[in-house]
Amino acid sequence: MVFDKKRLFAVSPIIHMINVIILLFETIVISTLLFALLVKKAKIKKNTMYHENIFIIIISFCIQFILIMAFHIPLFINIFIINPIVVSFSLACLTVFYFYRDPHRTHNAALDDILSPADGFILYIKEIENNEIPISVKGKAIFKLKELMKTDIVAESCWLVGIVMTLFDVHVNRSPCSGKIICNEYFKGKFLSLKKAESELENERHTIVIENDLGKIAIIRIASKRVRGIRTYVTSGQNIETGQKIGKIVFGSQTDIVIPFHCEIKVEIGKWVQAGKTIIATKKKKITI
Repeated sequence: MVFDKKRLFAVSPIIHMINVIILLFETIVISTLLFALLVKKAKIKKNTMYHENIFIIIISFCIQFILIMAFHIPLFINIFIINPIVVSFSLACLTVFYFYRDPHRTHNAALDDILSPADGFILYIKEIENNEIPISVKGKAIFKLKELMKTDIVAESCWLVGIVMTLFDVHVNRSPCSGKIICNEYFKGKFLSLKKAESELENERHTIVIENDLGKIAIIRIASKRVRGIRTYVTSGQNIETGQKIGKIVFGSQTDIVIPFHCEIKVEIGKWVQAGKTIIATKKKKITI
């Protein structure tokens, strides 16, 4: 039998192209599944599936294509070993980059506005009357605001807004308003998963209370199962400005803010907010007739 060398080498590029297509398809599948898992488990924004996911697919595929061209790695090794490792490593690097980023931010807030102290989405908005929080934990339906803040410095009626931070959110916390810090305390506690209702009352936390013409605004940063480090950049008695950096919290966690009751809430549950930029409340305007 006589082999036609031209025909043999003509098939090789086609086979190579098929291998590349298979590799690209697998990269898309692995990356999309990983991001879908993050959306479900870590509660990251769904639009991340389109932007960051495409970025990871392109980067991962380019790295593997270079490896194939340089080292002639067999397809099955790429599919079962190298591809999952490269995609996972690329996603891990992106997560680290997002965690440490600290973008410059400006705001257009008026003196009567209150900004979000953290990036994330609004978990709940509760109306607090008689210093009581309607939370169901271990069969008990009502708790005192003091049990959340670990201080009774805020005693009047108010709003309680919960913000959940995810892995892909900026982790720098900013002051929601200008004023003087009258409370800046760290309280030891447990490190329960934030999925457990009792974590809101039993986990470690850091409470900052700012006083100004609007009243007392409190920021409660709650630790979680993964969060063991809550950093603070301010001190008691310090005067701070709206949007000023007040600290940083490690990985996804929860930040609550207590707002005077005479303010009007400008956000709704599920809305994504940005620290030092999104207006979440403002002083109610007096209606004159």
